[in-house]
Amino acid sequence: MEIRKPYDRVRSPANISSDSVTVKDAGNDTDINHIVARFKRTGEMPVGHGTPPQYGDVTALQGDLTEIIQKGREAEKELEQLQIQQDADQAEKLKTQEQRLKELEALHAQSQQTTNETNPDT
Repeated sequence: MEIRKPYDRVRSPANISSDSVTVKDAGNDTDINHIVARFKRTGEMPVGHGTPPQYGDVTALQGDLTEIIQKGREAEKELEQLQIQQDADQAEKLKTQEQRLKELEALHAQSQQTTNETNPDT
């Protein structure tokens, strides 16, 4: 018995008994050499699926991979700091609203007490 190494592949033949289902009519439409040759002759690019091509400024994506990864990490840290600041702002706003609610309840209770003192019949 032989022990197989991790990089050794066990090869087994594939018996294909059916006809190919690959559409071969569109071969010239997908071959870049035919597309370029047709463009040289006609000056027109082939029509796509009805959606216009999109072009964008990707100069920010050009550069060393480590630089791009570092920029992504910096953006994540900045986002995390913004989320922490937003949470703190929301907590402060909630605290202020709770204080205002207590003040309003105290004023309401005081006005009820004043009303009861001026109108003892009700």
